[in-house]
Amino acid sequence: MGPQIHSQWKVCAAGRNNHSAGRKSEESNGLCRLSRCNITRRDCRHLSKLLQEDSSLTNLDLGFSPIATGSWYLCEALKKPNCNLRCLGLCDCSITPSCCQGLALVVVSAQRLETLDLSWNTLGQSGIMMLFEALKQNNGPLKILRLEMDESSMEVQKLLKDVKDSSPNLTIERSDARTTRSPCRPTSARSRSRGL
Repeated sequence: MGPQIHSQWKVCAAGRNNHSAGRKSEESNGLCRLSRCNITRRDCRHLSKLLQEDSSLTNLDLGFSPIATGSWYLCEALKKPNCNLRCLGLCDCSITPSCCQGLALVVVSAQRLETLDLSWNTLGQSGIMMLFEALKQNNGPLKILRLEMDESSMEVQKLLKDVKDSSPNLTIERSDARTTRSPCRPTSARSRSRGL
């Protein structure tokens, strides 16, 4: 793992240790922000191991990094019972349709994941449909899914309706204007109003 990423991970760990000593910080709430750290596929392999070892981490923001197929390693970690991640931010991470098979398995099998941010990734209709097919068959813990999609497709519209019927507690949000807000912060009422 690159020195910048390793250093930031240690900051996150220190924040959680401070929490046990009574000092509050963003990191003490289980959030590790590694966005804009230029994380690569190779880095994701190391992060996957750390996610399985550090059960105190619940929120991970990896946005604006060229992760691409490295998401597969993250998916493997999320499927493990000892991974407590509740929010994963993959905004603008070069996620493509070929990555969606692993993500579809995650939304079915991850026991704790509540928020998945895939904003500003080109998932394509095939990727969107893989995710929606998985969500339609499983009413899991996922509460918020952020992504870009072409709502003009009849197939996507039908699957979206099926997902809403089978998972009434799930909000699917369209990504719109770029924002610096962490995907793992609580969603505001205004954001929820944009949900589908």
